[in-house]
Amino acid sequence: MVEWDILNWHTMIIELAIGLGIAGLVALSLYKREEKRQRKDREGLESLISQQGDLIVKQNNAISKSESLIEEQKKIIERQEIFRNARITYAYDRILLYFKEVTIMITEIEKNRELLKSNEYDQTTLEEEFEYDKKFLAGMFDAFSNSMSFLTDILEPELITKIRHFYYFGKRYCSPQEGMEIVERNNLLSSIRDLLDKVKDLSKSQ
Repeated sequence: MVEWDILNWHTMIIELAIGLGIAGLVALSLYKREEKRQRKDREGLESLISQQGDLIVKQNNAISKSESLIEEQKKIIERQEIFRNARITYAYDRILLYFKEVTIMITEIEKNRELLKSNEYDQTTLEEEFEYDKKFLAGMFDAFSNSMSFLTDILEPELITKIRHFYYFGKRYCSPQEGMEIVERNNLLSSIRDLLDKVKDLSKSQ
């Protein structure tokens, strides 16, 4: 009977040991599995942090490029503004130059007109000079109109209108209807004054 009890006791110890061993293996397996999961989570978190860092770097680079692009656009706008102002100044200078030349030609034409009325000089020569001066002046108006046509994109509408009046009355002055010479001259001189006043005002505000 005692031997049977000892045998049962040994059996219980063995079963307990086996049970503890199995429990230990299960616990170890669970631990390994949890450690693996935590390592994977940690690696995933580190990868996410790394990706976020790369994203921040890319965003900073994009911002830097955007800032550089903005600065370059500012420089382009500045250069365009400088070029535009240079073209406007050129237009004003051309107008003033033509005023001087046109005024000289008008003075010459009016002088010959008076001489033709006086009959004191060779009428044939005076008539030839008179007609030549008018044709020459008409050519000047055409040249002026052509030079201004390349600048209409930067000139004020009101200034363009006055330029067209100047050209229109200039051409009429060079080929007036009979008896309208004085009227056409006065119209031309009036358009010159209007255009000159406008150019002076714009030059001050530039």
